[in-house]
Amino acid sequence: MIECSRGTYIRVLAADIADDLGCGGHLVELRRIGSDGFTIDEAVTIDDIKSGNVELTSLEQVLSHIKAINVSSGLAAQIRQGKQIVKSHLDLSDFPVFNAGDHLNVYENKRLVSITQANVSFSELDQLDDQTVIFKLLRVFN
Repeated sequence: MIECSRGTYIRVLAADIADDLGCGGHLVELRRIGSDGFTIDEAVTIDDIKSGNVELTSLEQVLSHIKAINVSSGLAAQIRQGKQIVKSHLDLSDFPVFNAGDHLNVYENKRLVSITQANVSFSELDQLDDQTVIFKLLRVFN
């Protein structure tokens, strides 16, 4: 079993290992058994879907592994219009620690507004200009 990050090409890895061994080779089977906190035990079959025997997972549960921030109604409205989140728009007093590249959920009164990606790390915020875009909008929910 190989534990890997997103973007790892397992078939290429297998071929490279075979080449290094000097014997050639290929995968007979490739099976993803987990991704982003979900396991193969939670998967459903095509037959389950066809028969309607499927219990959907809530969006909140699906995204529960992602850190969250809360924003004002005014900022939420701007985000819904596609405006990027700059430092001056944020109340940084109750923010979680995050790193550049981390995804964060943005909520307004427990309602998901956006999924973002941090452009900078939390530790850098004090050094940045007020107009610096802190989070890149990846998905916006209206």
